[in-house]
Amino acid sequence: CQFIKDINGLQVITNSIPVLMQLESSQKVKVNLVGGEYDKNRRAVHGEMALKHIAQYSAQKAFIGTDGASIKNGLTSQSEVELANSTAMAKQAYETYLLCDSTKLEYDAYVKMMDWKAISMMITDGKIDNEIAKAYKDAGINMKIT
Repeated sequence: CQFIKDINGLQVITNSIPVLMQLESSQKVKVNLVGGEYDKNRRAVHGEMALKHIAQYSAQKAFIGTDGASIKNGLTSQSEVELANSTAMAKQAYETYLLCDSTKLEYDAYVKMMDWKAISMMITDGKIDNEIAKAYKDAGINMKIT
């Protein structure tokens, strides 16, 4: 949020209460909070109503997270509920960006989320192992290391 809060005219669609709280003071960014059932543990909104809400929008870019990512199995999640929102938003976007810290790479979580072909670019931290970074690039995965 710190990188987008000063983009004039930006419209953010989110199910995340922490994202809402970080952007609420911005005079430049408009926030659309997805409606649905509130999950106190994840501090996010989920469920059938949230999916219907997301389906009403289109986005230039979707930024999604994951619990695990491997070259072989793509993106995976620990929660069926959480992956539903991410996959729904990715379907509504022209481009999908994966925000994934390096500790989640080459780890497979509980349930399959999506394949790499659905991802325009993966953004990860500078702690990524050089061999893993090379393997992802060799696999054709577009990656930005921050």
